[in-house]
Amino acid sequence: MKILFFSFLTLLLISCVKPKPKNNDLEIDIENPSALNIPDGFDYKMDRDIQFNLQVLDHNGTPGRFIGIRIYEPSNHELSNNDTEIPDIADSAALIFSGQTNNMGYLEETVRIPMHLESVQIQASQLGINNLVTLNLNNDVIFHEFK
Repeated sequence: MKILFFSFLTLLLISCVKPKPKNNDLEIDIENPSALNIPDGFDYKMDRDIQFNLQVLDHNGTPGRFIGIRIYEPSNHELSNNDTEIPDIADSAALIFSGQTNNMGYLEETVRIPMHLESVQIQASQLGINNLVTLNLNNDVIFHEFK
């Protein structure tokens, strides 16, 4: 009985010992935030501004006046390009921006885009043209012509 009691007591004491971290680099000095290893140029921003210069032309090459433009986060859903005025976007596609072209068929707008996005889907509400495109966000200025 004594052996069983001492075995139980030993297991109880061993289980109460705080385990040591495997990597000493995980310990952070809360009192000294400058001790963090932050790369140069890191600015904590979660978004960026992208200038979109978009033009809409109809099937005759005439500027599309006051045409609705929507910019979405890319989704896994296949977007419809069925030449309707109402875009067929999945519920999971998040709308980032909505606007319209001017009387010359241009939309020039700076849009704040989340930093994690590498591309966006843009749909123009114009009949008779290819009104859907996925554009990569590899520049600060994006130009596209819908025609």
